[in-house]
Amino acid sequence: MFVKQVSGITLVNYPLQAYSCRHARRIPACVSETVRRLHMGMPLPMLLRDRCLITLGAMLVLDLRGLTDMAALETAPLCVHVARLPGHLKEALFSLVIQSPDASAVALATLLAPDVERIDLQGLVVDKSLLILAWQHRGVGADLTSLSVRAVAGLTSPELFTLVQCLPQLRMLDVSYVKEWHDNHVDAVLQHATHLCELHMHWCQYITDVSIGHIARLGSSSLRSLGLTGTTLSSAGVVKLSCCRHLEALTLQGTRELSDLLPLDLNRLEVLDIRGLSYIPDPALVQFLLPNWTHMRKVNLGESNLTASSLERLLRLGPCHALQCLDLSWCFQLTSDAIAACVRAAPALDTIKLRCVDIDNECLIAIGMHCPQLVKLNVARCRNVSDDGLLSITRHCRRLAHIDVSWSLVSSDGLLRLIDECDQLRSIGAQGCKSVTRDLLHHLTHQRHNVAKPGVAPLALKYMDLSWVDEIGADDIAAFVDQHPAVAVKGYFGDVINLSGGGTVTTTA
Repeated sequence: MFVKQVSGITLVNYPLQAYSCRHARRIPACVSETVRRLHMGMPLPMLLRDRCLITLGAMLVLDLRGLTDMAALETAPLCVHVARLPGHLKEALFSLVIQSPDASAVALATLLAPDVERIDLQGLVVDKSLLILAWQHRGVGADLTSLSVRAVAGLTSPELFTLVQCLPQLRMLDVSYVKEWHDNHVDAVLQHATHLCELHMHWCQYITDVSIGHIARLGSSSLRSLGLTGTTLSSAGVVKLSCCRHLEALTLQGTRELSDLLPLDLNRLEVLDIRGLSYIPDPALVQFLLPNWTHMRKVNLGESNLTASSLERLLRLGPCHALQCLDLSWCFQLTSDAIAACVRAAPALDTIKLRCVDIDNECLIAIGMHCPQLVKLNVARCRNVSDDGLLSITRHCRRLAHIDVSWSLVSSDGLLRLIDECDQLRSIGAQGCKSVTRDLLHHLTHQRHNVAKPGVAPLALKYMDLSWVDEIGADDIAAFVDQHPAVAVKGYFGDVINLSGGGTVTTTA
């Protein structure tokens, strides 16, 4: 039995997992406020387990507030009982407690137990010096397999060294958006984490070719996934990745120092994102893609120099049965026919992005006919796309959830037909569509009420972008939102209009 007193009120939990949320009504205001703050980060509706964790997290924060004497780990009943929880529950509690500025070093150390294998520091609010104190006292690292420091602001270089030193079992490390992460940290990790499989360093501006040298020297045999978006790499450094023969996922998006070369001999790639590498010439790009094309699952070649003839050369290798996501946005040298041939060879596609590519309705018809699993489609700024092409999507892609036809020739009639037929549709982008009129919202307002009618499916939409649509005004949107309060609509000037809890229409720029 777990018995705990808070300000004279006894909370009984036996067993802990069956703790009833009705006890939360008996918790004093100070605990309730901490519960409320922790609750803000949890999805609704919450499971009983989540409510128990939030309440217990609040107790850890308040009862151990200000404690730095680690002797309490052995003497404080709350610490002793929490230490007996399974590792996965301590991991969940830790993710909650670090979001409180009042959490103490002892509270953190209670949860940083040796059996904790995964630690996620996203949302960290607690004093970082207390985290480091608890981390060092517990000697975290021996059994840690996954560590995420993603987007944690304010960590110094020495603190990062403390967090990542001596992690021999580490399989996944995510330090994306951590400003102070640099080449020496990579070396420190790889010296011990000889089985590291995933390394994500997106937008770490101090990552240079030196890090690639460390990876080639120490991590090439185990690495499966590598994320290097927005880093300061050159072609001379990136080509060294050729020794990472087991690499399955590679992201180089936005590494603008790459000029002419890509690594060769990466024959196991399944996920590739090289969007924005507009300086890589078409021959080098094709040579890089040839060994992997037929077994790729996700490919982002947006803003690349891929030509129609090169795409056709890739297609001659055979069908792409595994390809699920394809992004060819802003590839100005591609033709509608080449892209149509590509989608015919990839029947498993569920995401297609062709923003600002010169495609026509025939390409859209091919997508509809050959990609029945389609969930997301972006053909924004494809100025030759109209209702005729959209009709194929409407008829054949019944799983469609998100579509963007901004600045195209699509009309209100085409969108209404799409909404009526695709009952899983969640979002529509129709920015700047001059053939879209107020008839779109009038029909949805008066014919598709929020309350389901016999024979009429309830509107599944959650978002519509109608910015720069000339004929739709704020009054039209207000009338629609009044009938469909769950739908957010972006108005002409980009203001998002939805129904607030008070029943009034509010706008947010």
